[in-house]
Amino acid sequence: MSKYPSEQVRITPLFVNFTTAVATAQEAKTRYAGQGNFSILCGVRVAATLATGYSATAAMKVDFAVSESTAATVAGSVITGATMTLGAATAFVMRGGVNCILVVTTDCATTAGVTLNGVRYIGTAVGATANAGAIQIARAINGYGSSIKLPHYRAIPTYTAKDLVLITADDDMGTGITAVCTAGSGVQVFMSHLQGVIDIQGSKLSTNSPKYIGVNIATTSAETTSVRYAQMISHPTAGGGAPGVKVKCTT
Repeated sequence: MSKYPSEQVRITPLFVNFTTAVATAQEAKTRYAGQGNFSILCGVRVAATLATGYSATAAMKVDFAVSESTAATVAGSVITGATMTLGAATAFVMRGGVNCILVVTTDCATTAGVTLNGVRYIGTAVGATANAGAIQIARAINGYGSSIKLPHYRAIPTYTAKDLVLITADDDMGTGITAVCTAGSGVQVFMSHLQGVIDIQGSKLSTNSPKYIGVNIATTSAETTSVRYAQMISHPTAGGGAPGVKVKCTT
């Protein structure tokens, strides 16, 4: 019987936060004890302010920076190249989406649309209502007619409201969503869940001992209550895996 993922890797929480203040690495760190290469999983559960702000010209983003220090109580310094931006660093361009929501206006026309992972999608017919417009966009994303289906993702129309379309995973092979819209296009992209991974070679760390790994997080001024998190994924130096309570569902 193969091992469970939790028995092969160690996932250690470094940061979970939803305040407006800049999040420093001193709030949570873990010691690096020769685990070799490791990854930092970064993510955001977007709050309403960041989602609606995406339709404005101002960038709406969250910046992550992985740091190394010689003690858990000192700030340390950012590891060269170990940075990531999730969200819309450029107006109307969302990067790092695990999923997202399209908002279709009542006057959505066939010329209006959205670009998802490099593929342009527009309605195949003018929608008489927002409901019809949202369904047309969703059908195009799902490969209706001559449209190319968005690989690994599916559009679900009338998601909680008649003018909303949820873009979510269709299998377990999707590597994220980049979504681009334009001002006044009739289709807006609202961010929901953002995620990314920073891979770091153990050889890139300093020769200092001990070493502590932490994460700094900075947000835009309009961001208020989104949840930001960072977790370290590494291979245990011996047996065991993820810290915390473990439950095996074997029934």
